[in-house]
Amino acid sequence: MAIWPLTLALSQIHHDNPLIGSVSGLSFSNNDSAVMNLLVSRLLLIATLALATGPAVADDDHRQRDDIDAAVRKGEILQLSEILKRVKPQIDGKILEIEFENRKNNPIYEIYVLDRSGRRLEYEVDARTARIISLEDDH
Repeated sequence: MAIWPLTLALSQIHHDNPLIGSVSGLSFSNNDSAVMNLLVSRLLLIATLALATGPAVADDDHRQRDDIDAAVRKGEILQLSEILKRVKPQIDGKILEIEFENRKNNPIYEIYVLDRSGRRLEYEVDARTARIISLEDDH
């Protein structure tokens, strides 16, 4: 992921074949030293941020997944597969993404859908009952 912006930037500097540009861009002339310094500093910043935030985000994701699994085992919320089975007949379009939130002890699944007209919709579904709470046009 961090390599793509660098490859793209290098290929744009050397308006030739993108594959050759990404390799030829590794040897800069003196005129390109400022560009090289900028690219290297950005790459180092991206790498540092990825290392600093990656494990924390992964830990949060695992912790949330564990919390969801525990709530399902306790019968506090329904399994996502059961929720989808119940709400799918009411959803018109393709599901793009599903997020879980626990707002003020109110567990909610946010289901993002691309409808047939190309609009992005957000369904909020109660994770305990599979009842659709709200529908918003998220464009």
